[in-house]
Amino acid sequence: MDKENLIRLCRGVVKHSLQLDSICKGFLPKWERLPLSIQNLLRLATFQLLFNTSTSKSVVVNEAVEISKSFYAGNFSALVNATLRKIAGQTNKYLKNLEEGIELPSWLHKEWANKLDEELDGVKKSLALPPTLFLRTNTLKTDAYRLVHLLSKRDIKTEPFPFPPEALMVKKGSYQKLCETREYKNGMFYVQDLSSQLVAHLLQPQPGEVVIEVGCGSGGKTTHLAQLMKNQGKIIAIDKQERNLKQLLKNTQRMGIEIVKPLSWNATLSIPELKETADRVLVDAPCSGCGTIRKNPEVLLYNNSQTLKKLAELQKQMLLKASHYLKSGGTMIYCVCTLTDEETWRVTESFEKNAPYMEKINLEEYLPELVKKNFQNSKRWKTVAKTKQNSIEIWPHYFNSDGLFIAVWRKR
Repeated sequence: MDKENLIRLCRGVVKHSLQLDSICKGFLPKWERLPLSIQNLLRLATFQLLFNTSTSKSVVVNEAVEISKSFYAGNFSALVNATLRKIAGQTNKYLKNLEEGIELPSWLHKEWANKLDEELDGVKKSLALPPTLFLRTNTLKTDAYRLVHLLSKRDIKTEPFPFPPEALMVKKGSYQKLCETREYKNGMFYVQDLSSQLVAHLLQPQPGEVVIEVGCGSGGKTTHLAQLMKNQGKIIAIDKQERNLKQLLKNTQRMGIEIVKPLSWNATLSIPELKETADRVLVDAPCSGCGTIRKNPEVLLYNNSQTLKKLAELQKQMLLKASHYLKSGGTMIYCVCTLTDEETWRVTESFEKNAPYMEKINLEEYLPELVKKNFQNSKRWKTVAKTKQNSIEIWPHYFNSDGLFIAVWRKR
């Protein structure tokens, strides 16, 4: 099995883990007592029986039985064989249930059901889909239409997205294949989710300005900011992880960006030298990643109400410290690729209580019409737009992209 298919298999098993367990438990009342290796083998084989149409069911069952013989002296081979043959005979029944989308952990299902009402079904179905690949054209080197033409010669099919103008959706081609192209190596594009591409446009950086990004990671949004600034001005990119900053430097060099100054620093601590030096600040905080379930389904396994509380405390500290770097009249954005109340509304409400020198910016005035059209039929969007004018929630079913939360303020 090649790397791409292996990733797809593992991602699918984790994404549907609750449903796969439920199917297996229907035939194995003592499921919880089975060794983890046997549980995982049954999950993998069940997923293949349901979703892998290129391999016959008998082959899937036989391969799983053969693998089971290497575990525990083959003591579970008969159990594996019997269970999978029963499941194989009822795949149509299970597939019908799986068409409703993924099953969310109870804590997340409860919260999103309260927020989304009838839209929850659309979100669950959207999260069950494979992640959509998006590119961001490096406008310092080329334009979107030329990039479409160049990639087509590599048998990679892309098409422009209505907004942002530099965004391309990949219709044919893998991440690995994209990164092997001459165009990638020459810095003509960055692989970046569509939702993330909206952030830099909402911050609206101008050539010659000073921009500070807190939590820059490997530089997806950093390099986008530099593009919009036409490689003029200064971007101070702060991150605690040295490996992120090393990757950031590689990306800026590849893309021909010269205005980024990386800084290794714990963002919960102040940097006195940066006080009131920035025209714009972007806080891209660490989060639970619950908006990225399509490509990172493991977040469903690692997060719970306690981890969210810890992350929220960190986010509040980062946001408050970063606000002091802003000049009077400057703009600041807080964004996280999650849609839990703990990491979004509660963080911004806490910040606003502790930062009376910041005022909300109405995002309705900022958003292009092409973006708003995608939201108009969403009841949730209307609720947020009416009650939280400086914030937006981008849900996965809006664009078939990652979920993202964005809030904007101006310093008085």
